Amino acid sequence: AAEYSLNWLLECFSKPTISLIDGAVMGSGVGISLYGTHRVAGERYKFAMPETAIGLFPDVGVAHALARMPDEAGVYLGLTGAAIGRADAFALGLVTHCVPAESFQDITAALADADPVDPVLDGRHVDPGPGELATVRPVIARCFAAGTVGEIIGRLRAEKGEHAGWAAKVAGDLERMSPLSLAVTLRHICEARAMTLREVLEVDYRLACRF
Repeated sequence: AAEYSLNWLLECFSKPTISLIDGAVMGSGVGISLYGTHRVAGERYKFAMPETAIGLFPDVGVAHALARMPDEAGVYLGLTGAAIGRADAFALGLVTHCVPAESFQDITAALADADPVDPVLDGRHVDPGPGELATVRPVIARCFAAGTVGEIIGRLRAEKGEHAGWAAKVAGDLERMSPLSLAVTLRHICEARAMTLREVLEVDYRLACRF
């Protein structure tokens, strides 16, 4: 309850909040950065919510963000727990800027001098280029639009062509996850499309207490 209350507080906070991330951001780390106004990714940035592998579900309100990603990318990330780099994260709106980590100290110094945050970050942003998911986005859109986990796995297994190997690997990954976690996660993300973040966090709390 305290963690989810903090997530909501960060969403409601009226001042700029800047996260400088140059490594893995997972689970609770997502919860304390995603609702800030500025999320800055260094070269080693990696995002993942791998809860379905441990019998849990993607919590901290992240279903609200996953539900709004294009081409079913959020369903893919939520079910598989796959890690993505900063290029994909930028394309999906998980980060606002891509900046070399060597500039983080300069950013901190500029903010300490009360320089306006947007010019500080915009002037250092570097286009990360296309992400790794770009080539398989059509496959993700086709397969992860299914209404059940079983149908998603079936579509992945039936995939033909150049991405068949990738699809088969993803199907195998899903088959190693907690079946209950997968079913709950899929429903939660789908229902989150019609929810506010506060409502998602309330459902997260009820689910977490029962898991």
